[in-house]
Amino acid sequence: MKNNKRMFSSIIIFGILLIGAVLYSLFENDDPYQYYTGLGDNFDLSSDDQKIVFSYYKDGKEAIFSADRNGKNVKQLTGFGSLKHHQPQLSSDGKHLLYLAENKDGNSSLYLANSDGSESKKLTSSKIHVFKALFSTENETIYYVGMGASDFQKAEGETKEGQDIYSINLSGKKEKQWTDADYFSIDTFLPSPNGKELYYGEDSGSVYKLVLGKSEEKESFLSQLDVADSYSKTLSPDGSQMAYTAVSKESEDSSLYEYELFLRDLNSEKTTKLTNLKTAVTVPRFFHTENKMAFLEHRNWSTDPAEFIFTTIDLDTKKLEGISFAMPKSTESNHWFMKQVDVAVNGTTISILYIVFVGLITMHQVYFRSKKGYLPSVISLIVTVAAFIASIIVAMTINPWYGIAIAMPAAGLLGCTVLLFIFTFVLNLIKKRKS
Repeated sequence: MKNNKRMFSSIIIFGILLIGAVLYSLFENDDPYQYYTGLGDNFDLSSDDQKIVFSYYKDGKEAIFSADRNGKNVKQLTGFGSLKHHQPQLSSDGKHLLYLAENKDGNSSLYLANSDGSESKKLTSSKIHVFKALFSTENETIYYVGMGASDFQKAEGETKEGQDIYSINLSGKKEKQWTDADYFSIDTFLPSPNGKELYYGEDSGSVYKLVLGKSEEKESFLSQLDVADSYSKTLSPDGSQMAYTAVSKESEDSSLYEYELFLRDLNSEKTTKLTNLKTAVTVPRFFHTENKMAFLEHRNWSTDPAEFIFTTIDLDTKKLEGISFAMPKSTESNHWFMKQVDVAVNGTTISILYIVFVGLITMHQVYFRSKKGYLPSVISLIVTVAAFIASIIVAMTINPWYGIAIAMPAAGLLGCTVLLFIFTFVLNLIKKRKS
């Protein structure tokens, strides 16, 4: 009798834990950066190479900071608030700072401030999602890549709208749309050395030039920039060299690609591999006055949140130097409990709770109700089949991605069900031998 009560109590406890874990996983904030403290994913150098501006996370909030090139004299330029401030850039005259501010829905707007972060103002409408932006050479216009915010929120395949190039002046006026091609993703986006053209292109694809001051003029650009499977392209100040990131040959056949930094001489078309970090290099930038470059190394590639290290490289000696910044400390103790819950509640945990819960019901049926106990496993199988059928219907009638979202937990449920059938069979076998 006591064993029966203990078994029943265990079923209730694990049932409550299972329901709680499922509900938590459904309604939790799945942003991997919600408690993160560390460097953001972009930066810029001042025209004299003496200042660095970058974004930084503190307990999930992101703001813009500046520092001397040696990492000292850190100053906070924007506040930690409800908007995540990222992708900073300084004007070449050092007077202004532009950055993007992301709201809770993931939409980013363009902001302009003085170089010290003061007098910040929003330039673009909330109806436009801005992906990236840059100052014109004369610092009077800002060019940016954007698309409708409502279309940005739609799943792939739900809209035909895409990314295009726009411009706006520093007062937030004279808006102009330069392209109307609905690009899937504009990766390359940089000004020509003389400032009269914009070079742009989709992920790892061909690069085009846009002649500024005229209506749209799109044409294939120099073949030197059309490097297959290259990313984060950037030009040296004189336009004679192009740096980019690409998968290293050593990792092409591995399960995890490694992205290294490459330098291409546009006159001789000779390409040199600059790094061998075996991680991922991103957002390379040329120094303006020295033969050096700076970049971010994604040290824990390819996991999130990404942990970046600001690194410089001397292009003559190939010497690397990591720069650390004296940044605000995390108040991690305030989030310790929720972080532990986030770590504890995952697909594996839910699977274990499910198997234990149904397994206890099976044991109760076998030992206390003198039944074979296959009913719980059969019900689990029926639910699994129903989930797979639902995923197919949703994929065909609503959205393929939604169907995949249902199919993935259904696959996990199938694995649990198989284990439960095996457990029930073994349980009956043990009981039969004892009797």
